[in-house]
Amino acid sequence: MALTVMGYTSCSNVDNDDEDSKAPTVHKPVVIIDPEARAFVNKAASAALFEIDLDRLAIKKGQDKRVKNFGNIMAKEHTKAIVKLTEIANSKKIPMPTAITATEQKHINELLQNEGRAFDRAYMDEMAENHEEAIQLFTQASRNLMDPELRGFAGKNVGNLKRHLDAVNMIRASIK
Repeated sequence: MALTVMGYTSCSNVDNDDEDSKAPTVHKPVVIIDPEARAFVNKAASAALFEIDLDRLAIKKGQDKRVKNFGNIMAKEHTKAIVKLTEIANSKKIPMPTAITATEQKHINELLQNEGRAFDRAYMDEMAENHEEAIQLFTQASRNLMDPELRGFAGKNVGNLKRHLDAVNMIRASIK
């Protein structure tokens, strides 16, 4: 009799602390987040947030019309990209950063010290550096990520980033 009672209680999956103990136990699938996918999402989203902040500064403080226009176009394109990345990340339960890093804020503060043409040059230099880093990040992700949706997102955006860098280099050459 003792074995029968122990066997019965050990098989019971009822949580007595639960008020609705008659409801069947539902096991939600465990979502395993690939560390490389998480790292890519974090870096890509942080970079996009940073660039959107920089683009808004270019719209506001830029002297050269091409710099202002570039900032406006980039703000729209970076916003569009981060919206898509957020959709993908949310579907995979990957948390997204909501603010820029302290290092990125330092770059913004340094950029704010410039006025006129000096601002335009500093902004375009920052854009060149950021886009070169983003091309490396997205190229690597498009080749190495295990998640096909994130890999596809990265691959699709490499071409856009290269076009952005080409535009940056053309504008930089004309405002030196």
